[in-house]
Amino acid sequence: MLNVDWKMTIGFPGAEREGTVEIELAELEGKSEAEQDEIIYKAIWEDAMQYVDVFPTRKYKDEA
Repeated sequence: MLNVDWKMTIGFPGAEREGTVEIELAELEGKSEAEQDEIIYKAIWEDAMQYVDVFPTRKYKDEA
């Protein structure tokens, strides 16, 4: 098992979240470094999204 610590911030002191994701080594075996990074970043993104609320702020039709 590979444990990867991550930190998310919006640039303000105290406005941070941290976590750790676990990735099975079998998922990374035989992959290039770029492919491994993609797997790691995807796992971090999925874990970090539990702390994010996303919602529309404005709806409008393009008149073009």
